Amino acid sequence: MSALSRTMTLVTAIPLVLGLSATAAQASPVTAPATAPVVAISPTPEPATVALAAAAAADGWGGYKNGYIPASALCAIPWQTVDHLRCDAAAKFNALNALYKTTYGANICVNDAYRSYAKQEAMLALYGYPRAAMPGTSNHGWAIALDLGCGVGIFGNARYVWFTANAPKYGFQQPTWALKGGSNPEAWHWQYFGTYTAPAAPTTTKAATTAIIGITGTWPRVATVTIRNKITGKVIAGAPVAIKRRAVTTTAYTTVGTYKTNTAGQVAYRYYPNVPTVVVMSYAGSTTVLPSAAGVTLTTPTVMSGRVTTGRPDLFTGRLLTLGNKAVGGQTVSLQRRYTGSATWTTVATLRTNSGGYVTSTQQPKRGADYRFYYPGLASRYGRDYSSNIHVTY
Repeated sequence: MSALSRTMTLVTAIPLVLGLSATAAQASPVTAPATAPVVAISPTPEPATVALAAAAAADGWGGYKNGYIPASALCAIPWQTVDHLRCDAAAKFNALNALYKTTYGANICVNDAYRSYAKQEAMLALYGYPRAAMPGTSNHGWAIALDLGCGVGIFGNARYVWFTANAPKYGFQQPTWALKGGSNPEAWHWQYFGTYTAPAAPTTTKAATTAIIGITGTWPRVATVTIRNKITGKVIAGAPVAIKRRAVTTTAYTTVGTYKTNTAGQVAYRYYPNVPTVVVMSYAGSTTVLPSAAGVTLTTPTVMSGRVTTGRPDLFTGRLLTLGNKAVGGQTVSLQRRYTGSATWTTVATLRTNSGGYVTSTQQPKRGADYRFYYPGLASRYGRDYSSNIHVTY
């Protein structure tokens, strides 16, 4: 079936390597929803067990629950504003980045930082335990863990070696399980081990603002931000909102433009994401209110198709495209079979799309059967889809 016939659900979770959870599980979550703006995330499996939950309680801070830390208690990473850390960790990370830039001439590539409880739930549903940690047990949920890329996330790479020598000076190290030879080696996973320092009370008299993004539509996707005065709750009309975007696989943003909010305090941005795209919408504030920003990942809807060339054996060919007819390569696709009279689908081949989005498989059915190609999607990147059923006779 086509993705056009399906309502696309955005998993508010998000970018690039599989993000992980902490070795120590944290306090149980509250039921109230997280108030942080929607940000991009990528899953990072990390070893954690229920038995470690009590030991992890010491990682709690500010009276918050793991994964339920409000945006007001976090600080955005300046060059990657969709990602947030605890503010003291963010300050140290900024200082580390300044040193890194003197060596490599670029900012540290950040793939994931703070992760909400809901995002961790999505990762657990997608990857299972222990590849993904139990919700409420991840140091990403305490906003003190990072997943890094651009060489830092590869054991033995020069940038990884540089990090191991310099990051500890700023309080960042890898937990022992993530080290090479550890129980679950992950070069990209780094944590801040500095003692929590509560931020000083703000001295500004300006009112805080909030920027909340919602996603609607399948093709195009529509990101709508609402700017409000956080104190009064009233929307701010006529507020200039700057919009920028980037593919999730890059760090360089493209400036879209600056647009004023309507009478409902909103600005909507329509976009056809042939590749998964991060969109950031920022309000610079005014003489009376503080700035605010929010980011979101626009996932790319897909269409999975399939056909058969009969013979002995039969040749099945599938193709994965975006709704914009762009081939999606390098993705895992399953060929499934259901014998006539059965309701059970069985995976008979696991395949990977080539640069043209194609996969092929030869099968020799021993009786009448239906086949279909299934693409499970990729969290915060691509939506899932099935091909139409392909009936073959024996």
